[in-house]
Amino acid sequence: MVFKVKVQNVGSSASSFAVIKVYVSPDAVLDPGTDALLATRSVNALAAEQTHIFKGRSSESGILSGQFLIIRIDALDAVAEEDEANNLLIQQIP
Repeated sequence: MVFKVKVQNVGSSASSFAVIKVYVSPDAVLDPGTDALLATRSVNALAAEQTHIFKGRSSESGILSGQFLIIRIDALDAVAEEDEANNLLIQQIP
């Protein structure tokens, strides 16, 4: 499976360095202890409205259809934000 992650700073000021983690999970709940970590990517500071895109490939074997791709932005909680709830994206794999 190939995936593409697009991260945009929707704030009005620059963001600081952040870490993005991509997981595959059998359910729609992130559990870093049991979900398979597919990729970790460091993102340098982003200016307001600036976007960063990266692509990755899963090395997970077996059928991924029906499982969930979970992307956690600012995985180390290093960026102070007004809205911390927008740092998790969960998408079921078709």
